[in-house]
Amino acid sequence: MNKIEISNIGFDLAKELSQLGETFHIKADARDIFLYESATVEQEAKDLIENTGVKEHLKESTLLGKWGQSIHHQLPDKDIINKVKGFHDSYQQVKNT
Repeated sequence: MNKIEISNIGFDLAKELSQLGETFHIKADARDIFLYESATVEQEAKDLIENTGVKEHLKESTLLGKWGQSIHHQLPDKDIINKVKGFHDSYQQVKNT
């Protein structure tokens, strides 16, 4: 896959994560985790096509990190974890080549 294809996957994934986050109560950790992850994925997707870099506070995956692991049992679709991991792996591979 090229940068544009990976970027498009990222933008779609960011939208999916945001929509998923919106399904949780406004004060729920799960909501914050998904919205932070959405912002991270969107920044990475934008970075691939515009070479903008990623803001320091968005460099780490929230969903795949320690805080995100606390909500994995609440996920309606466990496949989202694999999608997020796959996107971050693809992003890193492209950025490191």
